[in-house]
Amino acid sequence: MILVGSLKQFKSVSMKYLFSVALIIGALFGPAAMAQDEDQFERSYTQVRMFCSVDIPEMGLKAEEWSEMVEASNRFVLNYGDENDVVVYNANGERDVYQQASEITEGTNDDGDVYQEMDITDGDGGEITIMLFEDFLSMIHYYEDGSYLIIQYYE
Repeated sequence: MILVGSLKQFKSVSMKYLFSVALIIGALFGPAAMAQDEDQFERSYTQVRMFCSVDIPEMGLKAEEWSEMVEASNRFVLNYGDENDVVVYNANGERDVYQQASEITEGTNDDGDVYQEMDITDGDGGEITIMLFEDFLSMIHYYEDGSYLIIQYYE
């Protein structure tokens, strides 16, 4: 009799445990949670070049001139998390997180390339525009003195 009572008690506890686990899994992997994962995507780039409005000698940049294309592996995770952040895993091993600051809009540049664009901010409140093209990504960093830096990442 003791064995039967223990077995019934075990089944009751096990069923409650399984039900709780099922609820947690449903919350983590249900349709609402999966929708976020479906929107999140990654882009990896292997080359980068820069353009700035002022000389930046320590970076080897001259005003109004594109730098040479250099090899650099950078990975972007777009629409990351609940707030649709942008996470960048930089070639130097650092990780930057940018917060979405505007709606996403679409446009076409002078060469006929279609892109998606949105404004983002860095942890210090710096303003950046990110433009996602089919085969490259541009980040335009704006500074308080009116200067800017464009970084283009290529696949």
